[in-house]
Parts: sequence; C-alpha cells; structure tokens
Amino acid sequence: MPISKTRHKHGHQYHPNRKVHAKKETLAPVKTRTAPRKSAVTIMVVLLAIFGTGIAFLSAGADTVWLAGGALLGAVAGYFIGQGLDRATAARSK
Repeated sequence: MPISKTRHKHGHQYHPNRKVHAKKETLAPVKTRTAPRKSAVTIMVVLLAIFGTGIAFLSAGADTVWLAGGALLGAVAGYFIGQGLDRATAARSK
C-alpha cells in the first residue's frame, strides 16, 4: 500500500522499549581486540601444495618423487602468489 507524501505523522507518546534504549545509550563502549592481520601466504602455500600434488598424481601416478616435487613447486608458487596478494591488499588499504 503506498504511503502518502503529504500525510502528517501522528504525534503519539507510545514508547514500549524506552528503558531498553536508555540503558544502551548509557553503557560505556566496549573495547575489543582487533584481530591480527591475516596473511594470504599460508593459505596459498597449503592450497597450491595440495593442487600441485594432485596434478603430479594425475600426470605421473603414485610415484613419491613426483608427488613431493609437485607439492614443492605448488608451495613455492603459493608463497609468491600469497605475497603478491598481501602487497595488493596493503596498497589498496593505504
């Protein structure tokens, strides 16, 4: 139902939660700890190490040398990609 733009508001004195609102305004603000800045490096290292292991498994089978190599290459790539993401977010927040 549309509301008329020319309608005058009612001046009633009904305030059911007046005490609740008054208590919220008088409370002192709570100091909260800010979370430490999270880094994308750790997340990317883990994710790309798993991804690299999966690619190595699909391409070379269950050979442990290839699996370790895929995990190592994925972790190195994740490190550099995570650093790039951290730099980009730091530059954007300035």
